[in-house]
Amino acid sequence: MNFNHLLTEREMKVSCRKRTSGECKWKPVAEGQATAGRNVAIPMLCETCGSRTSVFMHFSDYSKHQKVISSEVDYDKASK
Repeated sequence: MNFNHLLTEREMKVSCRKRTSGECKWKPVAEGQATAGRNVAIPMLCETCGSRTSVFMHFSDYSKHQKVISSEVDYDKASK
């Protein structure tokens, strides 16, 4: 599953090693970690170029995506 919609276009360009936003395919590599101000940090990895970044989102936004993120992280752990 592709999680590019969680990153802004600017974040994708800055984080990508190939400097092209069209080729990166971002996926979460761990569960969200709580930060100050009811925010959640999610570490992301590009399957194409291996770049890493973190996405910060408000807890209410994270709760919308939590089920899909958790299933992706669990699937990734099971496939290794």
